[in-house]
Amino acid sequence: MASGAAVLFGALALGLTRPPVMTVAEWAEKERKVAAESGSPFPGDWSNDLVPYAVEIMECLSFSHPCRSVTLKKSHQISGTELGVNLFGYLVDQHPGPMAIVLPTIFPNPRSGSMGYAGHDTLDSISGRIG
Repeated sequence: MASGAAVLFGALALGLTRPPVMTVAEWAEKERKVAAESGSPFPGDWSNDLVPYAVEIMECLSFSHPCRSVTLKKSHQISGTELGVNLFGYLVDQHPGPMAIVLPTIFPNPRSGSMGYAGHDTLDSISGRIG
């Protein structure tokens, strides 16, 4: 039977162990689920193979990357929102802390004809960490 001190110090060491360094792209491949209700033609596990152009962007958004400013210039409907959802999930799971997400409006853009929201699918894996 282990002594109280051994149990205490074992638990303390476990609590102080840092999680492995993970990038946003790695987190998305491991944790992200795309819900069928999102309208995606590829529901299920997130696959970086479907959006190879987004991997470098997600790498640059990671805390382990030396880049401190990321500017995304893109065309319409090429995973910009999904990158934001992946970043949000990564931050909540890997680097929890106060966070604000600011969106310009909740109304659809009349030029695009619709407004999609794909965030609910990611929340399953991090729902216990959102207060």
